[in-house]
Formats: sequence, C-alpha cells, structure tokens
Amino acid sequence: MAISRAGFSRHRVPAEHRLLGLDRRTFVYAVPALVVYLLWAWLVPWIDNQVPSDDPIRAGDVLQVTDRVTMTPSPGWGLVSGLRTSDKPRDGTVAMDQTILTKDGISFEVTQGPFKGSTRRLLRQIDRISTTTGDPAGFSVTGSPRPLTTDSGLRGLVEGFESQRNVGVSAAFVVDDTGIEVQVVGAPEAMKQRSSDIEDMLRSFTDTRRDES
Repeated sequence: MAISRAGFSRHRVPAEHRLLGLDRRTFVYAVPALVVYLLWAWLVPWIDNQVPSDDPIRAGDVLQVTDRVTMTPSPGWGLVSGLRTSDKPRDGTVAMDQTILTKDGISFEVTQGPFKGSTRRLLRQIDRISTTTGDPAGFSVTGSPRPLTTDSGLRGLVEGFESQRNVGVSAAFVVDDTGIEVQVVGAPEAMKQRSSDIEDMLRSFTDTRRDES
C-alpha cells in the first residue's frame, strides 16, 4: 500500500495537562489506540461475527465521519457503528465519535474529537501510548510516518504496525481543530487480500466544506 506525509513542531506540554508524561488533552485518541493495542488479536474476529447481516455497505453509501468530513466505504463491508450521510437521527446527531467497519476479520475504525495540533503530533501520541504500556503482543511500528493525500486533497499521515498475530495501519487527519484517527487491523493474509479496499477507503476521506469553497 503506497501512501505518505510530514510536519511537526516540538514543544513541552504544560504540567497541568500532563499525566505519566502524556498529554491528557489527547486521551480521546489514546484510549481507543490502547484498547486496539491490547485486544486486537482477540476482539477483531469477535466483532466480525457480531456485524448485523442486514447492514452491509452498498454501492453509493457515504459515511459522515465528522460534521464536515465524509468517507466512502467499499461495498460488502459491514457497518458496526457510524452514520450514513442519508441518516437523519431524531436527536440531530450529525456524526458519531466512532465509525467502525469490518470485513473478513479486519476492523476499520475511525475515531474523531476535538484536537489542537498537527497530524504528526496526533499520530505520535499513539506511538507513545504503545511504548509506555509495554509490549505483551509484540507490537511495533513498521517504518516512519508517510504523507497521505486523499483523492479530494485532504492531507494526513499514515504508518504501519504489527504484532505477533496481526498487522495494521494507522492514519491521522486534522481538520478545523478536529482530529481524525484511523486504525485498520487484521490478519496478514486478510489485510493483503483487502489492501485495495483499505487504500480506497483511506483515500476517500473528504472535507465537504473545502469542496464547497
């Protein structure tokens, strides 16, 4: 999967925002990353088995990731959590904090929330959490972050990682003080077979307001 990126400015996190050397303001992203880091070898197959058979992605479906960013999933994947742009919840919710898709034991998870900082800083926070908590599953990042430019021109970062059983990809985007973290995890053979879907979905992220301007 050929993708890439760059850019980061070093500064010390204020003491009131630090916990165990980490920036508490970015825990909204660190917690999902830690959960994936500790449980992916067992949780991903279970999630795949729980996907409602009546909620598959169909051609033309578009998911609302944030109030202004969308993504187009590949047909045939199962929607575990998330909203299509055609959904109109009674409570007025525009986008969910997490959007989760699954296929063949692969989990494609998107987490979004308030974030002030660069895409590199967002991606770096996940690496720091993994290093701080130890490595019971043989977790390791493979290579350096690379630039990712989506088909619509949205710029982000992507990097690979692996454990003893699975491999994965992390990607990060920052749009209008909202951080978007993407984690894709699965068995090596399944990830290889679905690599085209995964790359297409990563490249489908679109800032709709930018397109309108």
